[in-house]
Amino acid sequence: MIFKRVLQTALAMGLAVGTSTLHHGSVNALEPKGECYVLGVGDSWQGPTSANLSQCAALAGEQSSAAESGTGVSRWQDVEIQAKPDGSYAAYQAGQLLTTGFWDVEKLVDDAVDDIDAFWRSEFEAREWAYESPGRVQAYSTRIRTACGRSVPDNAFYCRVSHSIYYDTGLMRDQFNDIGDFAPIVIVAHEWGHAIQAQRGIFRQVRSTFRLEQQADCFAGAYVASLKANGALSDEDAEEALDLIRALPRSRTHGTPRQRVAAYQKGFDGGATACLG
Repeated sequence: MIFKRVLQTALAMGLAVGTSTLHHGSVNALEPKGECYVLGVGDSWQGPTSANLSQCAALAGEQSSAAESGTGVSRWQDVEIQAKPDGSYAAYQAGQLLTTGFWDVEKLVDDAVDDIDAFWRSEFEAREWAYESPGRVQAYSTRIRTACGRSVPDNAFYCRVSHSIYYDTGLMRDQFNDIGDFAPIVIVAHEWGHAIQAQRGIFRQVRSTFRLEQQADCFAGAYVASLKANGALSDEDAEEALDLIRALPRSRTHGTPRQRVAAYQKGFDGGATACLG
């Protein structure tokens, strides 16, 4: 995942160890708005546009396919951003790698999917349980038909009929910009929790939607804890996970933000075993 790649790069360069040295993707004091300039056709700078670093990276990314060099370039304050058509970017300050990430949220999710899948496969194998990866993790930007009916805007959900996860790219982009690049990953980890429930027959055992949603939050916490155990979770990403949950509205089916944080923390502290107990 992105966290591991940044960690390895930081170690190789002798920089401070962490998943990133700058909190990115969040519109707050840690990543304020600034002037963003984008290198356009004919090597002319376009702008300025008011943006945070992640948004400035996205503007560079939109230019990457048309760029002769294959790399979109932008400048945010004193940071140079290089964005690739594959959805990734790297930011440099005074020639030093500052942070990396994804300007394309679908690429970010795709990268996270492999890691979440590997985590749960390992958990199942440790318990000698058969594991089946979700059939698909599919993005949508307009309403689509699924085996569980038509998709809903601004939503992410697990479909038991096809054992698949679906998410609205608009929702993920909003969370990416408002909370940070770790927020979409926590959303996917929660939906993956429902896939785990389906495989373990928990849907048949538990009829309470509230209890199912609390357990899915717990499973998400267990996954994030595995990143910390591997040295692949930054303090910023850990805080983004909690920021996301705290920002969610109170819901009869999902609970209050405080209840959801408690469920997530249960998994973070005790791992998948705590969630299954």
